[in-house]
Amino acid sequence: MSADPRIKPVAAITTAPLFDIVVDLNPKLNIGDGPLGRRILFGAAGGTFEGLRLRGEVVPGGGDWALFRADGAMSLDVRLTLRTHDGALVHMTYGGRWITPPELRVEMADPAKRYQVDPSRYYFRTNPLFRDRGGAIRLDERHRLRRLGISDRGRHRLQHFASHLTDAPSQTV
Repeated sequence: MSADPRIKPVAAITTAPLFDIVVDLNPKLNIGDGPLGRRILFGAAGGTFEGLRLRGEVVPGGGDWALFRADGAMSLDVRLTLRTHDGALVHMTYGGRWITPPELRVEMADPAKRYQVDPSRYYFRTNPLFRDRGGAIRLDERHRLRRLGISDRGRHRLQHFASHLTDAPSQTV
């Protein structure tokens, strides 16, 4: 506990599942090296998402403009279009970080081994945002949700487990 009286206790963050999404990937496009690292495009070929209140497909054409930094971290810049089960189009964007510890980098660089590495051995987190034709999509009729994602990369796919923060006041998604 801090001796500073201005610091107040904060409640623990709790989450509940929003949906799981699997994005099928096109072959990667190596855009090349720059001053911040190597930029690679992982184009979205399609995919699916499913949760208790929301399900549908990933529309082909978006992708992840990933930046692989010299320190072993990858910065994500993802833009996708989702089509819900009832036909609504949703623009999903997220940034995030994939941090691979130095002792895993050789395994992760090996195409035959990288998909067998336990995801608990590295850090891969995202912060998805959703927009529909009206601006911020209302995923819950009672309140709008803040959300986060925990991810796992597989061969030719990317899997995210999107959750919403259950202790959040009404927020734009």
